[in-house]
Amino acid sequence: MRPHSSALDDSGGPLRRVLRLLSRCAVDHPLVWFFALAYVGSWAAVFSMVLLDGPSELMTVFGLSPLAAALITHRLATGNWRAFRLFGSWPRSLAALALGIVLVTLAFIILPVLAVVDVSKLNWGALTPISLFFSTSPLAGPLPEEPAWRGYALPLLEAKFGALSGAVLLALLWAPWHLPLFLLPGFSSAPSWMFALIVVTHSILLTIATNLAHFAVLPAIVMHWVFNNSAGVLSGLLANVELSATLSFELVMGLCGLAVAFAGIILTKGQLAYSRTSTGHTPVSLPAPPAESNQVASPKK
Repeated sequence: MRPHSSALDDSGGPLRRVLRLLSRCAVDHPLVWFFALAYVGSWAAVFSMVLLDGPSELMTVFGLSPLAAALITHRLATGNWRAFRLFGSWPRSLAALALGIVLVTLAFIILPVLAVVDVSKLNWGALTPISLFFSTSPLAGPLPEEPAWRGYALPLLEAKFGALSGAVLLALLWAPWHLPLFLLPGFSSAPSWMFALIVVTHSILLTIATNLAHFAVLPAIVMHWVFNNSAGVLSGLLANVELSATLSFELVMGLCGLAVAFAGIILTKGQLAYSRTSTGHTPVSLPAPPAESNQVASPKK
C-alpha cells in the first residue's frame, strides 16, 4: 500500500516537508515507530506520576499510548486510520473467543489451583461466568491495549518474521512495557521476572486466538479481560485454603501458562493458527491479501 499522497507531496512549506519525512519513516519502519511511540508515551506517564507527583489520571495515558501509537503510525504510513479491526467473520471470531477463554482459564486459574491445592477443599462456586468478567473493567487494559498489540503490531511482526518468531518477539516487547508499573505501590505481589513470565505466556495464548480470528481483536480483548479478573476468581477459589506448594503461587501460574503455551505451539506445529493471507490491516510493505472466505477453518495442524 502506498503512503498517503498528500503526506509525501514534495510541494509545500516546512510543515509539509516534516510530514513527508515522518510518513516515509513510518512506511520504511512501522514497527520501530509503533514501539517507540508506545513506550515513550506510556513510560513518560508513569515516570511523571512517580518523579513529578503527577495525577493518577496519567494512568489513562499509560494505557492509551499503544493505541495512539498504532493509529499515528498507520495514519502516517497509509493515510487512513484503519490500523486494526475489532470484528471479522463471526463464526471464526466466536470460535476464537471460546478457545481463548478456555486457554486463559486453564492456564492461569484451573491448572495453578490444581497444582497446589486439594481439589475437595476448593470453593468451586467462585468459578462462575460472572466472576470471570465483572470484577475489573475492560477499560483498564484490554480495550485500549489489544487493538494496538494484537491488532496492529502482531500482523506486521508475523508477516515479517514468521508466526512463532513474531509472536515471541511481541511477547518479549509487551512484557517490559509494563515494568514502570512496579514503581507504583501495590501494583503486583510477584517479582518483575515472575510477572514477565506470566505476561509472555499470556501473550502467546492471545496470539493463538487472534490468529484464529484472522486478527479481529475482540477475542483478545475478552481474553485479556478474563485474565485481569483471574485474581478475584483465585481469591474466591482459595478462600480459607492452605496452599501446599513450596513454590510461590505466581511462579506456579507462570509455569502453567508456559505449559499451555508450549502445548499450543506443538499442536499448531509452530504456526499458532497463523495464515499469511489473514492480515487484519494491510502492512505497507506487503501486497494486499485476498478477501477472506466466510467458511470456518480450523487452525493449521
